[in-house]
Amino acid sequence: MATNGDRIEKMMEYGLTEYEARTYLALLQLGVASARDVANMSRVPRTKIYSVLDDLHAKQLAEIIPERPKKYGVVPFDVYLRQFEREYKAKLAKIEEDKKFLMAAFSTTGIGGPDKAGSFQVLKGRKNVLNRKYEMVGRADRLDVKPAIDPWKAAGLDLSRILSQPAIAAGAARRPTVAQDPGPHHLPDRPIIAAPAPALERG
Repeated sequence: MATNGDRIEKMMEYGLTEYEARTYLALLQLGVASARDVANMSRVPRTKIYSVLDDLHAKQLAEIIPERPKKYGVVPFDVYLRQFEREYKAKLAKIEEDKKFLMAAFSTTGIGGPDKAGSFQVLKGRKNVLNRKYEMVGRADRLDVKPAIDPWKAAGLDLSRILSQPAIAAGAARRPTVAQDPGPHHLPDRPIIAAPAPALERG
């Protein structure tokens, strides 16, 4: 059996506020009751209960009984569901009716794709940044140098030697794939680097 929390959550999916859902569940238990009794059971503040009950009445989920004091009765939820379904179908029909107009009215008018010059991408996370960096290593062929050589001051500039790529075998790595070996600790420069350490420590 569904708990009150489950029922409140489900009713909120169908357009009710939390106060409206709690008030409706209280009416279900009370049948016919005053606003004061509904507020006590639903734990909706008394300053809010009258407006919440009026909203439920507008949604055809509560009826007003003209007594003194005024009382409220519950209306079966399926009445609201049928109304909700009709309104939802009407919205879908309106969307279908307007689809062609909206697609034409807001279609892309530019010719060709967007200009990629000066574009950028946002990468989040260390892994994504490193992967993109590795993709860029050795890919001089992906550089767009035209903006750099178009200005008249750079007329005739030849970047081919700078951007030339060596012939490599298919599938060969363009980036380091093996950790660098730091080498043995007895290399000649290591004693030289370590020699002044005592003097540095003494200051």
